[in-house]
Amino acid sequence: MKHRGILGVLLRIYKNMSVCESRALCVLFFLVPYFALSLFRRLFTNPSVIFACMTCTLSSMGIAVSVYIVLYIMSKDKGSHTMREVSGPIKEGAEGYFKGQYSSIFRYTLVIGVCICLVYLLKGSDTTAGTSQGLSKNAVAMLTGLSFVVGASLSALTGYMGIWVSVRANVR
Repeated sequence: MKHRGILGVLLRIYKNMSVCESRALCVLFFLVPYFALSLFRRLFTNPSVIFACMTCTLSSMGIAVSVYIVLYIMSKDKGSHTMREVSGPIKEGAEGYFKGQYSSIFRYTLVIGVCICLVYLLKGSDTTAGTSQGLSKNAVAMLTGLSFVVGASLSALTGYMGIWVSVRANVR
């Protein structure tokens, strides 16, 4: 049975790995989270901090695997001259579309981020969110608006990276 999509890519990569690489992959996925969790439990007592540290650890592992897959795909042959001629305009079109689309979205993101900040600033004094952690109302407003803008920007970056890889990978 031939697997398609990301599962197929992962299975082909795993089949082409040496014994050393496959052991390293097992260490990455099983031992690193286990030791990270036990380390974070010793260092921190607050469950929220432990959760945040584990989230960063698992996210870093995901990024490492993504980088490995991209490098694996980009190391393959670029295809014939005809395939490269066809892929050139597709790449230019995709990048042009993204540039136009995301410049508009970025402007809206900034406006919505400022609106979120203003809503938190103008909200009544009954708001206790963040104040129990020692943050002022202004700090909560700024952090909330900034978090929205940063999250939207990272989402856009992820979308761009996905298009960048897929346009280049289709010719391989």
